[in-house]
Amino acid sequence: MSHPTTLKPPWTALIDHAGGVSRLAADLRVTRNTLHAWGKGKRVPSPAMRESVNAWARRRQLPEPFSGA
Repeated sequence: MSHPTTLKPPWTALIDHAGGVSRLAADLRVTRNTLHAWGKGKRVPSPAMRESVNAWARRRQLPEPFSGA
């Protein structure tokens, strides 16, 4: 049984839309650990990856996790 995900709201919207952490990680081509680290603010991806994640969210009309807002 997996542990509940406790990430910030922009990330929870992306995870819900993708159908789970594993699917979002697969869509973004990163590991689940990387996704959790980003969502918890423990690591920051490269500028290119931040834009890639934001673009994924924009295409689905979801909040952008790296919008800076």
